[in-house]
Amino acid sequence: MKRFSFRLENILKYRNYMEKRAQMALLDVRNEYMRRENRVKELATIRTGRIIKCRDEATRGLDVPVYKIHQAFLQKLDHDLAIAHMDLQEGKQQVKIQEKILKGESIKKRSLETLKDLQLKNYIKNLEQEDQKFMDEMVTMRKGGKA
Repeated sequence: MKRFSFRLENILKYRNYMEKRAQMALLDVRNEYMRRENRVKELATIRTGRIIKCRDEATRGLDVPVYKIHQAFLQKLDHDLAIAHMDLQEGKQQVKIQEKILKGESIKKRSLETLKDLQLKNYIKNLEQEDQKFMDEMVTMRKGGKA
């Protein structure tokens, strides 16, 4: 009997490739999300440090122009922090989208793998039936030849 061959093997290989590609894309998106998250933390730390520094200088006495410079810098930090938060939310959405894409690709691949497994089981079952049929014929031939 001929060897087992899955006619959709090339499609299965392609699905496997697409799943790996989706995994890599998800990894890239997650890394970008982590970078954005670190940026938000960094800006928040800088902002907190500047607020403390401004408060300390204000208690010691601070010129109005220097105070306005501190306030302008803090406003800029607040603006940058707001933008960083929006980028972070966008990154979160991109991660969710990429996770859905990966899930879809995994489902497509698993369905083909399941089909391949079913066809292999049927092939093995048919092979065992043919072997049993051959053995039965051999037994009947021996009994027929001796009788």
